Amino acid sequence: MAAAAIDPAMIDWADPMPFYLGNPALAELADVTIKHSGLQLPAHSQVLAVQSAVLADLFCFLRAAPGGKRKRSEEVGRGTAFLRAGGAGDPFSAHSLQEMVFLLRLCYNDADSAALEAALPHLPGIMRLAHNLDAARVLASIDRFLACKLVKQQAALEWVPLAEECQLGAAWAQGVRTLARGVLSGNGKSLWAPFWTARRWSISAKRRSPLCWQQFRLPW
Repeated sequence: MAAAAIDPAMIDWADPMPFYLGNPALAELADVTIKHSGLQLPAHSQVLAVQSAVLADLFCFLRAAPGGKRKRSEEVGRGTAFLRAGGAGDPFSAHSLQEMVFLLRLCYNDADSAALEAALPHLPGIMRLAHNLDAARVLASIDRFLACKLVKQQAALEWVPLAEECQLGAAWAQGVRTLARGVLSGNGKSLWAPFWTARRWSISAKRRSPLCWQQFRLPW
């Protein structure tokens, strides 16, 4: 059964916890608080550690640090272990509250296509954040979602470079097939014009050789 559509306008960004947890009662079991944009967002270290190799290493480091065992028993269990956006080594500092909240939603709700639809305006940042956190399951969900979207040339032109950057194999392959069909059919000429003009190339006058590409990569 298809997931119910999410209206982004209905998300309370002053209190996004019910949205990303799905079940607000889970906040009572939180052992981590993420501080971002003046908000304190409860989370669960074991859930995030399963989803993100980077966060798993971070939590292990914090617990292995001097005083870590005491903090784990006295503080973390009461939700007072903080990850502060903008702090030293913080993985969220370069990302908006919306990007982080949607990522948390995907961590707690695998393959949430409704959330991904709602997150489209923020998806580039979400993809980069998931990639930086080595959140393999979240990236796999995004990969499947985008692969279904990249059957049109305009979408492929927009998303293929980012799919390559974040190593989304299925989305990248689908986008490349879409672009190749457009080129072979002759229907993609006008759409490709911005792609070509955005790249820099030069022609070697001395050797009279074909185009010598600089910082150019074909999207397949």
